[in-house]
Amino acid sequence: MSLDNASKKYLGAFNLLSWSLFSVAQVIGQLPEPIQIIFQSP
Repeated sequence: MSLDNASKKYLGAFNLLSWSLFSVAQVIGQLPEPIQIIFQSP
């Protein structure tokens, strides 16, 4: 396996992960305030 293929795989996985996190953030942003506070607490 060449380095380019490995890099593309990692980049694809990173893009998928960041897109998933963005989607979750969008969903949480649409929830009522008390639920948002629960998600934001450490």
